[in-house]
Amino acid sequence: MKEKIIKILSKSYQRSFNDVSDEIIKTVLDNLIEYLKENNPYPESIFKEPSKENLNLAIKLFNENGISVDGYNGSMGRLARNGMIRQIVEFKSMLED
Repeated sequence: MKEKIIKILSKSYQRSFNDVSDEIIKTVLDNLIEYLKENNPYPESIFKEPSKENLNLAIKLFNENGISVDGYNGSMGRLARNGMIRQIVEFKSMLED
C-alpha cells in the first residue's frame, strides 16, 4: 500500500512519507473513512435512491430533450469528486489543529 501512495506524492513528500509506519497510515485512512461517513452531504435517509422506473423516466426525459445522460452523469461525478476532495481537505485541516 505504501508504495502506491508514494507514487502519487510529490518528490518532497516521498522522502518524509517513507518514515511513516504502516500503522499510522492505516489509522489516518480509517479516520478519514469514518469522517467521510459521518459527514455525508446526501444522507440516504433524506435523499432516497430513485426506483428503476424513475431512473428510466429520467433517461427518457433527458433523451427527449436532447440532454446527454453521460454528460449529466459526468458532471454529477465531478461534483461528487470535488465534494470528497473538500471533505478530505477539511479532515486534513482538523489533523493540523
